[in-house]
Amino acid sequence: MRQFSERLIAAMLLIFLTVYVGYQLYRYYFSPVQTETAFQHSVTESIAVEGVIIRSETVIPRTQSGVVSISHDDGTRVAVGQTVAEFYSDSVGDSQVGRMRELEREIAALKEAQNPIISNFSNAESISRDIKYQMNNLTQMASLGRYHGAANVRPALVTLLNKKQVALGKEENFEGRIQRLQSEYERLSASAAVGNRETAVAPAAGYYVREVDGLEESLTPAQLENSSIQDILSLLDSQAPTEPSGNIGKVVTNPNWYFVTTTPKYDIQWMQVGQELSLTFDVVDEPVPVTVTAIISENNVEDAALILSTKYVTGALLNLRHTQAVLSMDQYTGLKISKTAIRFQDGVQGVYVLSKNTIFFKRVDPIYEELTYIISREGGDAQDIPTVKLFDQVIVKGLDLNDGKVVT
Repeated sequence: MRQFSERLIAAMLLIFLTVYVGYQLYRYYFSPVQTETAFQHSVTESIAVEGVIIRSETVIPRTQSGVVSISHDDGTRVAVGQTVAEFYSDSVGDSQVGRMRELEREIAALKEAQNPIISNFSNAESISRDIKYQMNNLTQMASLGRYHGAANVRPALVTLLNKKQVALGKEENFEGRIQRLQSEYERLSASAAVGNRETAVAPAAGYYVREVDGLEESLTPAQLENSSIQDILSLLDSQAPTEPSGNIGKVVTNPNWYFVTTTPKYDIQWMQVGQELSLTFDVVDEPVPVTVTAIISENNVEDAALILSTKYVTGALLNLRHTQAVLSMDQYTGLKISKTAIRFQDGVQGVYVLSKNTIFFKRVDPIYEELTYIISREGGDAQDIPTVKLFDQVIVKGLDLNDGKVVT
């Protein structure tokens, strides 16, 4: 009798499990609705663009004769009336003037390395970190083939190595070497001073740039005001003169400059004025932060004009005019929702969500759109309609869907 009871109970359990599993399989394969879980998703868009850089620039004409020696590197801040170039008699060679500039830079670097004010706030450990950072810069430049940037890293690296010598006590100061370099400089300077020596000065305050392309007066920020698509296209097609300008440089008088380009409207449909983006150029290792200043579009034109502004200044960037770049837009983060789930109820865009056995309508707030899905902003209910939430079971397939309907 006992064995019979145990077999009966076992059989009943087996039947129950069979029915339960069968019911779950039926619901899975023959459910009147199909759902997808709302998960968080992020998208970062980037597009290749080609455009023109526009700045406020004042050209420095050359009115003197003789061998010219530029006093500053590109991107150096200069004041009104500050000397930007010196002119020597034709008897002075370029190599002699170049050596004088090298001596000036080396003397300045040695004086900075032994500066007691700097030494009091420095230590060997922090200097070593800075040296490692500069070495990493050189390694990265070499791996990317950007050898033109190595010359800009060298002075900072040499100064750091000299500072470390002082910090470790291996060198008390560099006065002996400074005096030798100073004596050499004075001999060269005395020789170069023979004849009529003249100087050129900055006509305005700003950043000095040696390269002059002849577009300084034809490409100005004022031309961007109230521009049409055709105006922007004309700016993009501007050509620099083929004849050398004969100038000795220019001063960028405002650190705020503009990158102007055109791109298909679809690529920037979510972009807004004031949005923070970034541009990557080949001549700089880090992305340049930019702000969307204007978006210009016309109904009968497929492309839109984009005006971006920034105050990021380097010597390499100040030499660019017509150039290519990669535009990286903001990262869009939200809930990924399939487009097959999108429905409209009383003019409100949303989705139907299955909670237990009941269907509920929830609003979506699209911030990004692709061909097959949207990204909906998380959080925030409006108009008494709840917004789709993380892990909601969003219905992507089903018939006769209604808010409050019970699914059996």
